[in-house]
Amino acid sequence: MPHTGRQHAASERPRTQPTERAPDGAAVDLETQVAPFAELLARPVEAQRATGYYHTLREIGQQPDTWRRTAAGMLQRRDVLKRFLEGACPEGSRRPVLVTGSGSSYYGAECLSWSLQDALSRPVLAVSGGQLLTDGLRHLPVGRPTLMMSLGRSGNSPESSAAIDLLLEREPTCRHLIITCNRQGHVAQRYHDDPRVLAVVLDDETCDRSLVMTSSLTNMLVAARFVGLLDARDAYTALVRDLTASATRLLVQQADALARVARHGFRSAVFLGSGPGYGAAREAALKLLEMTAGDIPTMAETYLALRHGPMSAVRESTVMVCFLSSDPVARAYETDLIREVNGKALPLFKVVVGQQVPDDIILDQDLVIDVPGDRASSGDNLPVLDILVGQLLAFFCSLHRGFAPDRPSTNGAIARVVAAFDIHQHG
Repeated sequence: MPHTGRQHAASERPRTQPTERAPDGAAVDLETQVAPFAELLARPVEAQRATGYYHTLREIGQQPDTWRRTAAGMLQRRDVLKRFLEGACPEGSRRPVLVTGSGSSYYGAECLSWSLQDALSRPVLAVSGGQLLTDGLRHLPVGRPTLMMSLGRSGNSPESSAAIDLLLEREPTCRHLIITCNRQGHVAQRYHDDPRVLAVVLDDETCDRSLVMTSSLTNMLVAARFVGLLDARDAYTALVRDLTASATRLLVQQADALARVARHGFRSAVFLGSGPGYGAAREAALKLLEMTAGDIPTMAETYLALRHGPMSAVRESTVMVCFLSSDPVARAYETDLIREVNGKALPLFKVVVGQQVPDDIILDQDLVIDVPGDRASSGDNLPVLDILVGQLLAFFCSLHRGFAPDRPSTNGAIARVVAAFDIHQHG
């Protein structure tokens, strides 16, 4: 693979937002600013649909704009949310909060739980909807939760409502905040008459039409982040403004480099992350697996766990994608591991994502994705940008290998919404 190196800044075109309190920032013009997107968008719409990238391309590219609108909508809901959550999260209580979802939504919950735990000063646990169904109350912490936040694009997956129903029955004092992208979905419609449940439905444009979830996931994370900042509206506005600006720069500056990476002949991919970055690594691994219909086997792991056997999956035909933490201690462990892997000459090449990436961990064939040094790239907010990098890599790999990102599963193994299955009751 030829040396790709560090990418240089590109100009951004600001756009005035119609909502006064909406976070501002640069909008992405996909046709003029993002070179590999421009070529795809230049084709007739009928050809884009036939090739199967019409929806996914737009849904990845729309994320900075939709994050601004999602944030504006959450700010408008602030008083309703605050009244609803006052009973669930009383000041001084240490009872836990659950964040749940399935598939990508669960991996997003893993990213989100870290920032919410710091903001709410109470335990916040990510729990998959499937684990709640199989394990029941045994999967809950000893201190019973006072709030469960449920994330779901469509709200129609079997786990979505079944997990909520389980808690409503077995933990009747627990409140439920649903964040979904589908106004007609089951969870958005089912609980209108239950005062313990509040459904927040995001704009319809966030309800991805592609099989794979991209902008739905990141918009739900942007929306849910407000739960920890209800009394810090200016901080939330600034955070989303910085996120959108950073995502814009990633799209403008790095999409072409990631498209070039996709054209090289790696046969497998290993994604690494620490803390909330591990959830991003799991989501990025899933995106690449889904969009290539399993043609590229993927694995996600933490840096230190890689040494315990999983490093055997890193071979001369593997790309290793490293999401770096901004925490200095985590970063020290991460860079130690990368130097070890470099010394063993294991992967074909690496994609290293982070800010102020040390030169000594980068080999000539590697790609560095420099993340701008602002609020968005620090601490627990970084995974949203890591997820975007994973989406771009998966999208271009899907196209390069002849798959249709909108509908990559040619054998029907997976679908946009998981098919109905029997819900079994615990005694």
